[in-house]
Amino acid sequence: MSEIAQYTAGFILFLLLFAGLHRYVVRKWLGLSLFVTGMVMCTWWFKEVQGFDPGALATSTVIIGLALFSTRSAFSGPV
Repeated sequence: MSEIAQYTAGFILFLLLFAGLHRYVVRKWLGLSLFVTGMVMCTWWFKEVQGFDPGALATSTVIIGLALFSTRSAFSGPV
């Protein structure tokens, strides 16, 4: 799979998660877990698996996690 296709798949996943999740707690914990998973993948997963670049997956995972965590209160009503 080409690197462009991997980043495109990551972006589509990002759009689905970003637009589909509205609950504060789910966005918070999913964002944190995706961020930590992406950072672990960046540091410990070096080997390419059947033409799949782990760097693209790790980068997409970190970005999705940060975006979900940083906008976790965007859909909450007035408190």
